[in-house]
Amino acid sequence: MNTKITPLYTLAVIFAVGPLDTGCESSNEIVEPPAQWVLTRSDNFDSGTSPSPELWTIETGYGDNGWGNDEWQLYTDSPDNVRVEDGNLVISAQSECRRVELATNGGFETGNLDGWTLSCESNNGTCAATMDEAKTGDWSGNVAAGAEANPLIKQEGIGIGIVLPNTEVTVEFALLGSATDGGQVVAEFFSEVDGGDPSKTEILGGDPIVSSDEWVSYRYTVTTGDDVSGGVTLQLKTECREVENGAGGNGGAGGAGGNGEHESCPANVYFDDVTIKPSCGKRDGSITSARIKTQVYDCDGDGDGDDGKCGFEQKYGRFEARIKLPEGRGLWPAFWMLGGNIDEVPWPGCGEIDVMENFVLPEVVSSALHGPGYSGAEAVSSKFSLPDGEIFADDFHVFAVEWDPGRIAFSVDSQLYRIIPSSEVSARGDWVFDHEFFVLLNLAVGGNPVPDPDLSGTSFPAEMLIDYVRIFERAQ
Repeated sequence: MNTKITPLYTLAVIFAVGPLDTGCESSNEIVEPPAQWVLTRSDNFDSGTSPSPELWTIETGYGDNGWGNDEWQLYTDSPDNVRVEDGNLVISAQSECRRVELATNGGFETGNLDGWTLSCESNNGTCAATMDEAKTGDWSGNVAAGAEANPLIKQEGIGIGIVLPNTEVTVEFALLGSATDGGQVVAEFFSEVDGGDPSKTEILGGDPIVSSDEWVSYRYTVTTGDDVSGGVTLQLKTECREVENGAGGNGGAGGAGGNGEHESCPANVYFDDVTIKPSCGKRDGSITSARIKTQVYDCDGDGDGDDGKCGFEQKYGRFEARIKLPEGRGLWPAFWMLGGNIDEVPWPGCGEIDVMENFVLPEVVSSALHGPGYSGAEAVSSKFSLPDGEIFADDFHVFAVEWDPGRIAFSVDSQLYRIIPSSEVSARGDWVFDHEFFVLLNLAVGGNPVPDPDLSGTSFPAEMLIDYVRIFERAQ
């Protein structure tokens, strides 16, 4: 786009035609509206690097109960989540789980991972380490006379390069084998916190592996600290348990344990299907996005309410935006409006007009009216579907609402698909669409009514691109 942002109340005349009643509250007949609309406000997102603060406010945080919908994401004002770029407003949902990577070795004394196959899913950061023969050890050993009094240890360390702080990490693996004469298998999880020494969480409890012909699967969850600066590591090892007269005695010249005996602890251990999964969940900081609005506010901060107003609100008119939607399970892009009196009259009494929402199916969008007696799942709603296998993520589409005193109509690419007269709404509750409303744009992740995001299949970052937003009044 090459034109500049239109100043508030700048008048420009364009032509638009659409079947819309101009106010008869009880009639269902469709009459031709005036052929002219007057542009009152627009943003073409063709200047700067962030939304204009004269028009938009960027909301941040988790909101009350996920903005009232049990949404997962943290809304931020970071350029990673909201920015102006290449003539579009970009609202981007990010998943930090993508940053998790497997290191090439565990960094231990025997941390060589020769024979291991290491991989991470590109979308969600789930990491797996497997061996072709699924075998890490089949050995026994003696502590020779005069040796240091240390248990016999065989280690296999699997390092994670980057993990977010205060994040749950799930470790899954399978074991097959036996340990006798004090031998045991131990699984440990090391996390370096605040740059200090690694803290250790023993997640297998030190119990001996019982002889078995069946694989036994284990699943443990640990939580990283405030600052995971050195990464975290899962360590699987077999060792000799320290027993009387065994390894770990006084280490005197007489031999291990001071008695000159050679101690052994045979252990036959097989590891397989080792998987490390950072937990990306609801409101844990791992998923971020953005939400912006035109709600009027006192931008000069003097509090006098007379001047220095930013934002934009309007009663009646045509509200439209040209948008390219993202695709993915759990993504919830929306272009919608709320009553400007929301601070005095809580939702749903203030009214809500959903111009476009995309919940589940990539080829279907919906619109809705919310008010007292018809909110949430009981809203007055409609759907629009693209034909012939098209989806909304393939291209830009114009989503619009035309709002008059007794009727609200929704369209996609000038195709009118629902007209809602006030008589239909009044049969269910109060008609509350008789005051100024402001515009919102956001990309939520998860929450009611969308399905939970599929962190193994939903591609992040997911971007909602807005070419322009335009608001009109009917010509007099």
